[in-house]
Amino acid sequence: VCEGKTDGRPLRLLVAVLEALTAFKCAFVARSVPLFFYPYTFPDSHDWIANGMAYAGHAVASSLRPPGLPLLIAALETIGLIYLLPALNQLVLALLVLVCFTFLARHFDPWSALICALLLFLNYFLQDLSYYIMADLYAALLFLLSLVRFIDAAEDPRRYLSSAVFFGLSALFSYAALAVLMPAYLLIVLLHRRDHLRARPLWIAAAVGTLISSSWFLYRWAIHGDPFQSEIAHVELLGLHLSGLPHYLLNLVSVPGVPLFALFALGLVLTLAVPRLFPSLREAQRALLVVLGISALFWVFLYRWNDRRFLIYWILPLSFFATRMIHL
Repeated sequence: VCEGKTDGRPLRLLVAVLEALTAFKCAFVARSVPLFFYPYTFPDSHDWIANGMAYAGHAVASSLRPPGLPLLIAALETIGLIYLLPALNQLVLALLVLVCFTFLARHFDPWSALICALLLFLNYFLQDLSYYIMADLYAALLFLLSLVRFIDAAEDPRRYLSSAVFFGLSALFSYAALAVLMPAYLLIVLLHRRDHLRARPLWIAAAVGTLISSSWFLYRWAIHGDPFQSEIAHVELLGLHLSGLPHYLLNLVSVPGVPLFALFALGLVLTLAVPRLFPSLREAQRALLVVLGISALFWVFLYRWNDRRFLIYWILPLSFFATRMIHL
């Protein structure tokens, strides 16, 4: 146990910063204007909004994007609070940073975790992304929660169930969980947790995660006769390519910023060079290295839409290895 592990001051300080800045940003973005006139939109944002309006009963076409964000938009539209969606984005970002901090504080000293959490929260990329109407922020929070619970399940297999629920919900916002977490979890269990294959909670969790994540495919199969029916060419974008290599090499430095990237790179090199330096971190290191490797393989080499926003799914490995260097 790290010295000072029970020190609650870093958590209180982080919560105070998150509350103050999130409240300020919520007051700035929560305006009673139609969402289509909200200024922070990517080209895809209007399509996400249109999908939500279709679920709310408006006469607009749906491109059949993953249903998580559209259903949230439809619910807010139905109760007349759609203008609060940008403010909800800010709360999700704060929760994402808080989840990162609590995970890091359990593996390192809380002051090191606080430094990394503040670097994340004050990062321009994350702050900018939080203003836009996109599903990735919500999917990344659920992705992160699933991964944290999966790592914790090494000690208690009953935690697989909550990991599976978060996994399934993340897949309903974005297919990133299916592309990264599903193969990562399979690999980790087969390589490092084979004794868990005899544990009933693992199989219950697998069934729950499969049921939730496959519900969207089953719905499209039942309604449209094709489980992959969509106007968005996700499947067509899969294929081996090398164009992502310079794109992600550049953005892996620019997105977190040079200081955080340097800490991450040094922490990763230290982990690979001296994997037994901190035996208590072994399980977390194994899992995060697998997730990091599969993330790099998929986003860089197998998905032919290069976009820096996908680096939001790399946050936990990035912050973990960066905090390892801060802790030293």
